[in-house]
Amino acid sequence: DENALLNAYEEYGYNAFCMRYALINSLNRPIDRERPAEDVMFEGNHVGDGFHNYTRYYDSSEPDERRDSLGVILRNWHPGPLGFQIISDALSYTYTKALLAALERIERVMDPKTLLPTKNEEAPDAQWWKERPIVLARDLTPHDPLVCDPKYCTVDEPPKCLNLELPTFGYWGASITPPEDDLNPWKGLPQNWQTWKEGEDIRWDKVSRFEISYYEDQPEKCIFPDHCAGIRAASPQEGRVVFKLPKMEVGMIALCVCCGKEVAQAQILDNPYIEIQFNERILDNSTFDLYPEKKCVRIVNDHSGTVVGSTGHAYLSIRLLEGNMEEVTISHVITL
Repeated sequence: DENALLNAYEEYGYNAFCMRYALINSLNRPIDRERPAEDVMFEGNHVGDGFHNYTRYYDSSEPDERRDSLGVILRNWHPGPLGFQIISDALSYTYTKALLAALERIERVMDPKTLLPTKNEEAPDAQWWKERPIVLARDLTPHDPLVCDPKYCTVDEPPKCLNLELPTFGYWGASITPPEDDLNPWKGLPQNWQTWKEGEDIRWDKVSRFEISYYEDQPEKCIFPDHCAGIRAASPQEGRVVFKLPKMEVGMIALCVCCGKEVAQAQILDNPYIEIQFNERILDNSTFDLYPEKKCVRIVNDHSGTVVGSTGHAYLSIRLLEGNMEEVTISHVITL
């Protein structure tokens, strides 16, 4: 429940839910007298938000079809151009309003002559100018996590995720270990899993029909960088894939597979022909469970077992056994 989350954590920061609420709470006129505005507004490819029918960067010299395309709120479950404008406007407005409120509180405790903080420590807002302390997870008590296992939520470091989908930015945590790496516990054994991505760079299926006709002679404008991707194998002959794992605070490890929202059951959980080793110890498949989504399997819960292997690092190995009939594609390795 979003209200419960806000009530529990609002004292630690300024929060706003800005996508649908930004419209539902500010509609200036009904869209359809027979149906609630929010039902109409968020249908796929609906044009207009009750305030605008296209984005600010629409050029009036462009065709009407282009204008309507820029006025789409949701393409499907992804926002269209106007949907993204709504989000950016709501964020800008909300956080600018918060910034002004903060400045007003600071001004109330400033000496008008010196523009320095007041020395009256008892003034209602006299503490606002002081440097804020760093807040760690343990400082959140007595609030218990509302929707998460405390073992996973009351830690100082967030989970790390090796995301093999494209594009991906930032620190990834786990990494694929080269087969020839001297610290690879399985060095010298076959390690021939192949990287894979779905579709071509220019993917017309992701572009509206009008946009296709508009840019058909300029396909480079329709390069679509978003791809399902991963590292995959289908037979025992492809050997292993080995992951070097980062330092973990809890010791939880989960694997996500591609492609689909409920594919982990077949590829890993119900597959007797997949062998997963953690620090050269074969894991018991019967202890695995779907977590945190149905496309992911939690293979280790915590540090109750061996934390590091013989090399002083933690490694995870996955291979397929004789009899396997499932193509397995690893898209994410989550560690905590």
